[in-house]
Amino acid sequence: MANAFRLKIVTPSGVELDDQVVHVRCPGAAGDFGILAGHAPMMAALGSGRLGVDYTDRSEDFAVTGGYLEVHNDFAVVMAESCMRKKDIDLERAKQDLADAEKTLLSAANPAEHEEAKTKLDRARARVNVAQFQRT
Repeated sequence: MANAFRLKIVTPSGVELDDQVVHVRCPGAAGDFGILAGHAPMMAALGSGRLGVDYTDRSEDFAVTGGYLEVHNDFAVVMAESCMRKKDIDLERAKQDLADAEKTLLSAANPAEHEEAKTKLDRARARVNVAQFQRT
């Protein structure tokens, strides 16, 4: 059995996860990366996408948007702008949110509106991609 470490996922809404895991796959701002027990201390910026968690007996996926990850002494903390478990994602609503965000992005009248629409687009795209993701 692989060694476990503590993973905590926190958003502005509260703690989404605080558990022992054996692997976490993160959507880094510069590309995906993985964390195992014994990982060197690090901090990394997160992008939007699938955060995959492997426990000793099961796996779980989350849609995350932005934030960062810190690893130190077999403890990883994800501070994300948003996080949703795959099982809680309503795919049809996420697709509608994606379409709405695309329209809003095209009609943004100023940089602030453009940035807000881009954030909504990233969040919706992450939810759609995670909802459709199938582990092999």
